[in-house]
Amino acid sequence: MISRGSLMIALSVLLLSALISAMVKSDDEKESQCQQCQCSSSGTGIPGIPGQHGLPGRDGRDGIDGINGKPGEKGEKGDSGAKGEVGLPGPGNELNWKHCVWFGESSSDVGLIKECRFVKKSPATAIRVLYQGTLRTLCKSGSCCNRWYFTFNGNECGSPATIEGIKYGGPASDDPHRVTQIEGHCEKLPAGTISVGFYVGKCIRSPRDHHDAYSGWNAMSRIVIEELPPPQT
Repeated sequence: MISRGSLMIALSVLLLSALISAMVKSDDEKESQCQQCQCSSSGTGIPGIPGQHGLPGRDGRDGIDGINGKPGEKGEKGDSGAKGEVGLPGPGNELNWKHCVWFGESSSDVGLIKECRFVKKSPATAIRVLYQGTLRTLCKSGSCCNRWYFTFNGNECGSPATIEGIKYGGPASDDPHRVTQIEGHCEKLPAGTISVGFYVGKCIRSPRDHHDAYSGWNAMSRIVIEELPPPQT
């Protein structure tokens, strides 16, 4: 028969064996759970906040020129253009000019001093006029002003402006005759005979009485007229 002591030893061995087996099983389960946690933690997380755009890159280098293409086909003939404007007269061998020269004095304060007729060849050209001679303004009292000017067929030049000269004076005891030159150009005059007049009168912008004008004293006087191409635009 088995003794009581042996039985107790056997039971103790069995209990110890069961306890060891339970402890090993518990460690295996913990290890399995840990592996699952690690596996779960290594999965894809929540997307982060988008970052800001980077700075623009620098321009690249210029490329190499490509090969020239083949010539295209000849196009159809275009429509004829509108007729151009009449051109300026070409340069000739002779200039168109004239001068009127005289010796004579005029004491007129207002009116025509001299008329000179000129034949203009083209409506597209301009006329240059020049007067040269002695002029004087003498004040009878106070100050005075006289104006000498050109006319064309009875009218002063309107393009670009009048052609004139003035003499202004104050009380004086001398008689100031001076050689004077008045010159200018006039445009937009028709072709044909032009009556060029040289006049004396009161000053437009400062009309004053008590003036005593004198033209052509003791010297030759002349008017020169010349036809010229129009000025540059």
